[in-house]
Amino acid sequence: MMQKPKTTKKLVNIAGAKDRPQYLSTLKEIARSGVCPLCTKTMRWHTKPILKRYRGWLITENMNTYRNARHHFLLIGDKHKETLRELTSGDWSAISHLFNWAIKKYSIKGGGVAMRFGEPAYTGATVRHLHAHLIVPEFKKGRARPINFAIG
Repeated sequence: MMQKPKTTKKLVNIAGAKDRPQYLSTLKEIARSGVCPLCTKTMRWHTKPILKRYRGWLITENMNTYRNARHHFLLIGDKHKETLRELTSGDWSAISHLFNWAIKKYSIKGGGVAMRFGEPAYTGATVRHLHAHLIVPEFKKGRARPINFAIG
């Protein structure tokens, strides 16, 4: 049985799906369910395997990898948080640990880290549950291919 969230805020931002019709369809289904798609007990839409767990956080591959990304990982906390001020020093330590684990495991030579927080109308995020991205570009002909990570 799925647990309903304590908030009346929309947990997903359908407008953030932009030009991804399949993802838009999934977000509409999630919105109808009224649950957070990244909370541990209701994470049924994310079908990629969890690669590692550490102190209340996990790392997994993103289901909606950005164009030109060789790797695109999500770091997701077990507890529903939406703002940076909710993160503890323990959260930051766990996030750092998982970033470094992935960098070593996948021999990542460079990439980007991103995290949107707060109101989706400002951020463009599709899910309110705070999560971080580790994005590594494809490397072709001696240079990294650009990746567009929208904010707003």
